[in-house]
Amino acid sequence: MLGNVGIQPGESFVFESGGGGGWGDPFRRDPQLVLQDVRNEFVSREQAEETYGVILTDTLEIDLEATEARRRQPAPTASEQ
Repeated sequence: MLGNVGIQPGESFVFESGGGGGWGDPFRRDPQLVLQDVRNEFVSREQAEETYGVILTDTLEIDLEATEARRRQPAPTASEQ
């Protein structure tokens, strides 16, 4: 049983989710992980900057100086994004 739905041998149950809101302050997320999400097309370059404060170059490298400067600024609120 799964909840109140019976699952028989050989059957599958698939649950798809649109993702979650994450955990913790996005500005504290490891920039390398944000870059990986951009390269895997989970996050846009714009969202990397706006949500995570990670500034990327045109060649998809982390601009450390610009990222540090952006992260010293206040993070946008949900209504500003």
